Amino acid sequence: MMKKFLFISRHEPTDEQHNIAEEAEITLLWVGDRDAFTCHVEEISTFDADGVVVVNPAAALNYANAGMHVGVFENEQRPPVGGKPVFSAKALHVWTFNGGHKKYLPEFS
Repeated sequence: MMKKFLFISRHEPTDEQHNIAEEAEITLLWVGDRDAFTCHVEEISTFDADGVVVVNPAAALNYANAGMHVGVFENEQRPPVGGKPVFSAKALHVWTFNGGHKKYLPEFS
């Protein structure tokens, strides 16, 4: 059964991110950006989601402290200091509010 995770970012999820999530039986629903330092579950409760995927660690902590499952995509590329940032999803990590962690790798890895 597919789970629904809200994708909280100013950027829409890429095809690559959708594919990795689908392999983990997660559907991503892009809901736009939130202020990572003041975000609250109440803002997103109307979406009836199983979890969230975020970029900012403050957002991850805020949602995890509220008991939500939290996902973060791992970037395959880290540019050298001062280099142009490039994002290419390598894997999806999901943490459960009880401290569990699962890493989802794309099928082609």
